[in-house]
Amino acid sequence: MRRELFSLSIALAFTGDLYTQSLFAQDGANAAKPVEPSSAKMSTSDLLRRFENAEYAWQQAQIADVLVIAGDRSILPRIAQLTRVSDRKRRCNAAFVLDGLGDARGMAILVAELRDTRPRAVNPEEKRGNGGAERQAHSDRHHCAHLLGRIGRDEAIPTLIELLKDEELCDVAASSLGNLGVSDAMDDLVVMADAFPQHRDSAASALAKLGDARGLEMLSEIVTSNLHESVRLRATDALRESGSLKQQPVLLQALADPHPNVRVAAVRALNALGDARSLPGLRIASQDESVPPWHAPTTVSAEAIAAIEAIERRDQQLLP
Repeated sequence: MRRELFSLSIALAFTGDLYTQSLFAQDGANAAKPVEPSSAKMSTSDLLRRFENAEYAWQQAQIADVLVIAGDRSILPRIAQLTRVSDRKRRCNAAFVLDGLGDARGMAILVAELRDTRPRAVNPEEKRGNGGAERQAHSDRHHCAHLLGRIGRDEAIPTLIELLKDEELCDVAASSLGNLGVSDAMDDLVVMADAFPQHRDSAASALAKLGDARGLEMLSEIVTSNLHESVRLRATDALRESGSLKQQPVLLQALADPHPNVRVAAVRALNALGDARSLPGLRIASQDESVPPWHAPTTVSAEAIAAIEAIERRDQQLLP
């Protein structure tokens, strides 16, 4: 049983954190207000009403966590009805609640939705559209895969491992298996990494979390490869999360990556490692005024200067 993950889910829901929003939002323009902390004090009937009337599926998914934590099985009949709505994401959200409240129908519904690859009408809620009927199916299945990964029960593991063979959903499955600590998935993750190079970083990150040395080796190879910059960026971030000093040479090499976002990620990773041997490379990077095109408004130089100051400050604190 891995229900301890719900404590993390509930914390994310009540802080309205950007990760949770980006996980479920399909359109940045639809980023309405997240669930307020006051939801924790609501009655189950009030929460159920908010669940039914949530403007967007990602908001409803947040409330789903709260309903599961509340543990009120009296809402099961109404939740079961909501698993038959036309909106697939909302259908999956209801199935998630069913499962969380101990109703086996929830898992069965989620697995069925994952296996349904048929094209379907584009959801009007997703205002910009996502490329037509086939992409809508992918979007719905992607949402469902995230929910399955958040369930955290042993019964979900076989389906997640099966999804490692699905080119569209293997990255979600890999991340979930890594977070859940499923060591039985290691060999399947290696196969996935070879089968889908565009998702190799996801498999490698999961392997690293599971303590498999092949994961860090793969991540290091990706960082210095000619794969797309988004893949190199994710691999660099994963090396930072690993906290392994053995990867310091690769991160120093990444300071010369062609893409500014990868260089910024390398600087931040070296900052996190906090090793003074990185200072010469960081001083060179401090002259790089490039502005990364994605995410935070910063420069390579600003990040490098901050890293230098942080490492030097740590060294001073270690002096007798």
